[in-house]
Amino acid sequence: MRDHLAPVVGATALLLTAAALTACGSTGEDDAAPARPTGRSDLAASVRTIPGTPSPPVRAALPDLALYGDRSIIVPGRPAGSLLTATVRRVTDAKADALYADVHATAHTAPTEPDAVDGPSLALTVADRAYQLPMPNDELSDFRERVDPSRWPANVFLGPARPYRASRLAVFARPWPDASTATRPWPLGNPSTGTETPEGTCTILTGARLTRAERLATEAGPGVVWTYAGTRLQLTLRPLLPHERECGDLEAAD
Repeated sequence: MRDHLAPVVGATALLLTAAALTACGSTGEDDAAPARPTGRSDLAASVRTIPGTPSPPVRAALPDLALYGDRSIIVPGRPAGSLLTATVRRVTDAKADALYADVHATAHTAPTEPDAVDGPSLALTVADRAYQLPMPNDELSDFRERVDPSRWPANVFLGPARPYRASRLAVFARPWPDASTATRPWPLGNPSTGTETPEGTCTILTGARLTRAERLATEAGPGVVWTYAGTRLQLTLRPLLPHERECGDLEAAD
């Protein structure tokens, strides 16, 4: 499973827009955007909406959008039971440059004071820098529309969307207290012995175990509770993105 302004205008005009926005406000850091990464597995930019008090399953979710150095855009798909899915689609150089410039400009010009304590926020990544901005406000609402690939014109895409196939799968496990819920056994080892994260206990599956876990989750459908050695567990299966390798790479911003 692996583009912002509608309709597309030239990358030069968008870069000028980003520069104009930067002139209106600043975070006080170096406002010049770093060069857009170009490596296939290099994260160039990501966008993620975080509720004010996110539950562990929400914290474990995929970002709303991730742009990679090879101009691949990865966005979440429809969950398949406990399994989170994503799609990937490549975009033109001009679109990738414009999107990267927009995320950077927004990170440096949007308000940084929250409208409410514990309110929702927007987490942005630009190259190797992370930013967290308060929501809601009109500027960020407009930005979220601009970075929604479903609103982009067809001519910015290079081919159709296809399922994103990860080589590593994170399993987040959390105790489930309701003993009346129907369950299914989890046959792929104890998911409660792994790395402790705010999203739950995390283990990584690869190879045949990854393939089997995806099949089990898809066949079980939504709302299933799993059991291992008599313990009831809520599991979230989350594919690792190209720049992610271990559980520690997946921690959501607070």
